[in-house]
Amino acid sequence: MTPRCGSRRPRRIDRRDAVAAALLLVGCLGAGCRPPSPQDGAAPLFSEDSAPDVLTEERLLEAPPSPAGNRLLTGWLPWREGGTLHLVAQGRRVRLQLVNLQARPRELVLQAPRLLEGPEGTRVGVLLGSWSVADMGPGAWSATLPPIDALGRVTVELGLEPGVSLAVDGVGVRGTLPAGHVVFEGGDVLQSGASLVDQPIETGGAAVLYRSFDPPSPARPGQTFRLLVESADGTEEAFRWQAGRLAALRGSRHLSVVLPEGPGLARIRLLAEGEGPPARWRGLTLARAPSPPPPAATPPKPPRMVLVYVMDALRADRLGALGGDPRATPVLDRLAREGVVFADHHSVAPNTLPSTKSLFTGRVTFDDAPLQRQGEGPTTLAQLYAESGYATGMFTGNGYVFHLASRGFEHREQKVLYTQYQSIGYNDNAGRAQAAALAWLDTLPPDHPVFLYIHPVNPHNPYEPPPDLEREWTAGIDSDIQGATDTLLAVASGEIPVDPADEERLEGLYQGGLAYGDRVLGPFLDELLDRYPDGELLAVLTSDHGEELFDHGGLLHGYTLHRELLRIPLTVWWPGRLQAGRHETPTDNLDVHYTLRQLVAPDAAPPDGALSLWPALLGNGSVDGGRIRFAAASSLEGGIFSAAGERWKLIWAPRVGAGWGQGDGIGRRHDAWELYDLEADPGELDNRAGTETLETAWLRSKLLAWIASHASPEAGRDTPVPDDLRRNLEALGYID
Repeated sequence: MTPRCGSRRPRRIDRRDAVAAALLLVGCLGAGCRPPSPQDGAAPLFSEDSAPDVLTEERLLEAPPSPAGNRLLTGWLPWREGGTLHLVAQGRRVRLQLVNLQARPRELVLQAPRLLEGPEGTRVGVLLGSWSVADMGPGAWSATLPPIDALGRVTVELGLEPGVSLAVDGVGVRGTLPAGHVVFEGGDVLQSGASLVDQPIETGGAAVLYRSFDPPSPARPGQTFRLLVESADGTEEAFRWQAGRLAALRGSRHLSVVLPEGPGLARIRLLAEGEGPPARWRGLTLARAPSPPPPAATPPKPPRMVLVYVMDALRADRLGALGGDPRATPVLDRLAREGVVFADHHSVAPNTLPSTKSLFTGRVTFDDAPLQRQGEGPTTLAQLYAESGYATGMFTGNGYVFHLASRGFEHREQKVLYTQYQSIGYNDNAGRAQAAALAWLDTLPPDHPVFLYIHPVNPHNPYEPPPDLEREWTAGIDSDIQGATDTLLAVASGEIPVDPADEERLEGLYQGGLAYGDRVLGPFLDELLDRYPDGELLAVLTSDHGEELFDHGGLLHGYTLHRELLRIPLTVWWPGRLQAGRHETPTDNLDVHYTLRQLVAPDAAPPDGALSLWPALLGNGSVDGGRIRFAAASSLEGGIFSAAGERWKLIWAPRVGAGWGQGDGIGRRHDAWELYDLEADPGELDNRAGTETLETAWLRSKLLAWIASHASPEAGRDTPVPDDLRRNLEALGYID
């Protein structure tokens, strides 16, 4: 759960005011609490896990996909002509964002405007929020903006009539304040001129911001420095320094600011005004009252069989237990009733290789380097179980997993790779993988512990279920389109146009592939239960990513970070050891890794912020819901990245060059930033980019810091592709 903002406004305390400090302490003690001291949970205000927003007013707005405060935001399409990038404003509303540090009129100017479509005399409205404040048109493609009271990022919209398309070389602003300067030097901030530093924080109970302020020397008239604290109650000035004789005599000032109480969000804002030498905010530090440790649960004794079963490209909403059609998944639904279901489980990537690597290692990496090459990298689950005496076996039809992410598995079978399925006319990879796994188990001593990883290519493309399931799931649909990989790729690229009936049939074929995977899963688990008595078979049933079935215009996977690609099923089934249950708090791949790791390494530290699922599995706790869920489509050049909180989800799709935006082919879009209100819009259809709240500022700060912290030196390195892997990836549609 995302913390809610606290209810108490910040209080400013000068340490020279002993009476005020004493009153604060008495008031807190009377309430049975103790304000934290500088030694309690002290941490720098500016740390690596969040990116401060440094804002100045600028004359030119940056083109997408810029994260800056002065930028063109949504609705702008790239148009290259003679090596020059032009921007096309298309649609009813296009957005831009300005930094506002002082309320006064300014002029918005379109540079080299050209009307591509629309009647002569077309005019463009300028809107602030829901208010129309000006318009512009031929002969005067500029507009005067009224004074804006809001501080920081302000979103402006241009309203176009239907059918109007306007190209510009850029957008500028006249009347901006001279840009100030901000430098981070160790734990200090040097600030001068018109500038604003925004740092969203979690207050996490009683918290104190402290250290000192060194004024500019020599100060110039008009220089002012303020520390503001924004919370749900509004903005409070917690500290002010203004150039003057008395201020010069006082010298450096000590700071001690009590922040809003209770779990929630706030924003520290350092605002400078007036030209002159820099002031120094010295070592700003947050001290928080100690928080109780999360509930702990000792992992049980590991069983003889640990099965991780990953159904490739299975989106969660297709399971009956998670809102889908129960006819397709009777076995998975039975396991959900008998096991523990995590109903809001997410992948950290929309494609196989990075998702599987995170499951194996507990880390997110922004590269396609194989685990085999990362010999000194993190220990994989397979290695941990092998070191603990388990036989480790992998059976997968996906070449990315088989060749690139399999370090630690002592047994892999080439014949399970999905290449020659055409010999029987349908995708039977799940049955092949299971049969090969059972044959391998027959070679082991009966009591030998086993870590078994099965990753079949079902319901992954090709969408070619057995004939009876194809008939069942496509009956009555007025279309004969087939689900072969070549056909799906041609549909996704727009080479084969489709109508609603074609879309319905392709979705039915996907469902038929899922029904086949479910059909063969039941007998396989029954066979394992015959070999392993109650309490000795632990099965984790999940997926690597979901699938887009025209939800946002596209098909297949890998090119967006929407819910249909990231939300995947997770059921933990351990007959005789776990009570059935369902948990709604978000979980991800990293949690699964850590939970399985604890079985053989119970004292292991959680990697990359992962949480243990054992408190929830054993019924003596729950999963902490206060985290941000991150994801990345890092296999795309330039990447797509997302961060989701309790209410809002932010997506940044820089890609490369003028190729910003999500999607591919028929699903291609060109908004570099997307923001969704998950409460009002769970399908992620209404892009609210430009909405500035405490939570959206917090998400942006966390997302940019997460991206910076996960940059990898392996990114961009070519991975050699063996011939057998190439054939497999071609069959799955990964390469041409």
